[in-house]
Amino acid sequence: MVMTGVYFLGELPFRKVYYNAVICDANGETMSKSKGNGIDPVHVIDGATVAQLEEPVLEARPANMQETLERLRSTFPQGFKPAGADALRLTLLSLNSQAQQVQISLEKFEEVGQRFMTKLWNACKFVISGLEDVKSDAPEAEPALEDLWILGQLDACTKKVRESFEAFLFSEALQALQQFFWDDFCDWYIELVKPRLRGADAAQKKRAQHAEAEVLCGLLRLYHPIMPFITEELWQHLHKSLSTSGLIKHLPKDLTDARVCALAPYPKDEGRYSAKLAKDFALLQEMVRAIRNLRASSGIAAGAELAVLARTQAEEIKEVIEQGKSLLLSQARLKSLEFCIEKPVKMAALVLEGCELFVNLAEHLDIGAETSRNQNALKKINESIASLQQRLENPEFASRAPKHIQEAERARLQAEQEKREKLLQVLEELKQLS
Repeated sequence: MVMTGVYFLGELPFRKVYYNAVICDANGETMSKSKGNGIDPVHVIDGATVAQLEEPVLEARPANMQETLERLRSTFPQGFKPAGADALRLTLLSLNSQAQQVQISLEKFEEVGQRFMTKLWNACKFVISGLEDVKSDAPEAEPALEDLWILGQLDACTKKVRESFEAFLFSEALQALQQFFWDDFCDWYIELVKPRLRGADAAQKKRAQHAEAEVLCGLLRLYHPIMPFITEELWQHLHKSLSTSGLIKHLPKDLTDARVCALAPYPKDEGRYSAKLAKDFALLQEMVRAIRNLRASSGIAAGAELAVLARTQAEEIKEVIEQGKSLLLSQARLKSLEFCIEKPVKMAALVLEGCELFVNLAEHLDIGAETSRNQNALKKINESIASLQQRLENPEFASRAPKHIQEAERARLQAEQEKREKLLQVLEELKQLS
């Protein structure tokens, strides 16, 4: 091809060559027609009956044909349900790392592709439905802390995606998109703006709706080269909702004129990312996670409101906590958050970078009953650990038991030991509260 291009046209036909990994089946065997272990993309897109799944195996007649057929029938007794072209494309890109080989199975297209399609559709449906009741005559409030953060994260994601595409690092581009969509947008931002969307302040509600619309416009365009069909369908719903609500006038003209997502300009970094804001917001997220984990490990109901004291010597951290106080109160389910100088007694301590949090658990717990319950659980786990250790140290078990059984027992032992460490930590915290 190179020689022909140079001879007839006097120039190289291409200057870049992309090598993809070797495609293997779930067992690590290279896919080939002679082995009958390949996957027909049409089966993934449109679905397939059991007979259609068996056809390439019966045609190839490999040495393990019977075993392969039995596995297919047990895994897909009703055949394979259609996953769609978007799920096919997304799954393949997610596996397309810089490794020398990748393992693909039909189940992957359900676990990765279909699961994400459902999540994307539901999240977009929720956001779009919330844009239908925008009060066009209402003033718009200044961006809240979470609005500035999510728009900055969108720009950081956009920059990473563009750089990854230009370097042919497709899996890294998809990983950046997934992290932004799952973690930043769905797990945090949508939850953070729910009180504003349901509140009586029309200006704050409109500001939140504006930010959601801007993020969704960016996300659908970023995902479009990977998943053109679902993003185009969602774009039509979003464009209609923005036009009806009047929010479309707040967007750039090239977006308002783009009735088709494929014709909309691909997102660019708008320069809204702030490293300081990202760091400050990460601290607030860490505080919320720490309080949630403490609540869960202590067996306190999710709806119970906690009283928390914060202690820090750093003025910048104190300022971050004050700015994010409303966020902490709503996301960590707190009834109060105040600062203290001295370490309080009979309160559970959480040590974070640059600050300490003290949580009043005693008002929500029967300390004696919780201590007794955890001590009984610790006794049972110690007995289980002793039994597993005795079994693994038995020479007869080591010589006769299959390797996979021994590995499973070691995994059980490790899991039990991790449970014991958590229980000891809980008991120590309860001791401090008593």
